[in-house]
Amino acid sequence: MPYAYTVVWCDNAAARDVLLATKRFTASRFNGAAVAPPVLLHGAGQACFPGGRINPGETPQVAADREFLEETGIDLTLPLTVATYHITHTHLINRPQFSTLYVKLAALADLNQLAADINLNIGANTPADQEHAQVQVMAEANVAAALGPSPLIPPAGWYGPPRMAQLAGIFRVHQAGAWHQIAAGFVAPGLRAMVTNELNAPFNWHGLSIGDLHLAAAAAPVVAVVLGGGPVVMVPPVLPPPVVGGPVPVAHGWNLGIARRNLVLMTAILALGLSAAVAMYRNLYPDQE
Repeated sequence: MPYAYTVVWCDNAAARDVLLATKRFTASRFNGAAVAPPVLLHGAGQACFPGGRINPGETPQVAADREFLEETGIDLTLPLTVATYHITHTHLINRPQFSTLYVKLAALADLNQLAADINLNIGANTPADQEHAQVQVMAEANVAAALGPSPLIPPAGWYGPPRMAQLAGIFRVHQAGAWHQIAAGFVAPGLRAMVTNELNAPFNWHGLSIGDLHLAAAAAPVVAVVLGGGPVVMVPPVLPPPVVGGPVPVAHGWNLGIARRNLVLMTAILALGLSAAVAMYRNLYPDQE
């Protein structure tokens, strides 16, 4: 089954920065529903880009946007999101087994704010899929070394306490078309090979995605950014040609991250209160003309 991923990036001086996620070891919620015991994630503990399977009838772009929303709580398709994080360009690159959607933000400040809002969402259990432990902004030149089998594998292996407290509880592993439940305590020797296959799963598609970023950057228009906190000169997002597929799902509202969402809500409350106060004043002190 094909997959779709999303790479959010921005120019930074003569280089580029990207949004990189770190997978949790186990997850207890998928599609908004709780699962018990938790499930060991493919490539657990490794760096990755948000993404997942393309559902039947979905276009790669729709799948990439949906997976990003499910894993971060941010809906990149909302006009308010586009304006909040200054999305200036999108570019889709298709490969035989996967596709990557590249989303360019106007400035590093926008990328940092997006990362902060996603981490707030993760901390509040907002995303429908509990797959990421955190996201961070990383220079493009450093991403390739962060991807793939985790460099943090301890020399003595995964199973010696206290290094692998993440694997001390009950969890399930999906291997060879079947689910296997791991008992509480560090993984028993007979099951270690199976668990290690999930932990050390290579993330080749993520490496190819970062390797194609220069192609997406070459396709992106130049956007003038006024330094010193001035306004950003926006250009409309450039979308790939439409692809025949299933209907586009209705975008969920209020997916701007907790910090921005609360700011919008408080602004709306203050505006309504001011309007009510003006109306009351006019009723109490009508014109004497």
